[in-house]
Amino acid sequence: QKATTAAMLEQTTNEALVDALAAICDAPLPASIVEETGRQMYSQKMLEMQVGSGMSMEVVNQLASPEMVEKFLETDRKEIELVVRRTIACEELFRLENIQVSEEEFKAEVVAANEEFERYGTEYDVQRLVEQAGEAIEARKSMEWLRAHAEVTVLPPAGTA
Repeated sequence: QKATTAAMLEQTTNEALVDALAAICDAPLPASIVEETGRQMYSQKMLEMQVGSGMSMEVVNQLASPEMVEKFLETDRKEIELVVRRTIACEELFRLENIQVSEEEFKAEVVAANEEFERYGTEYDVQRLVEQAGEAIEARKSMEWLRAHAEVTVLPPAGTA
């Protein structure tokens, strides 16, 4: 129970830190990046549905129709834009604070990403896998920097004070 509560608190803290960082990031959001991110989010949802429910690829392909993807891009636009803003803010923090990633850390991230794709038997583009591994480790290192340099106040849940 305590481990679960600690993990939930850490996740909530991470979300709050990234949201606070994103809130002060006023960079314009390129429409192409918002669309690409939305498409990736939709693909991830489809993969999770397939793995979680054992649904067939035929059903997944029907749900991944261009019309369904466009509807998701439209209805979930605010959530997609928040994800993009968070990503841009973390990338900018990584750059501005000159956060470093060792070659060993990067290699470990690529190996872990490769193993995940292999585990699910998912096809992937090696170059994109390497790019995503770099993005993931930059995000993690940015989060570590934020946690080390931010003042966090944990408030009691609403209604318990």
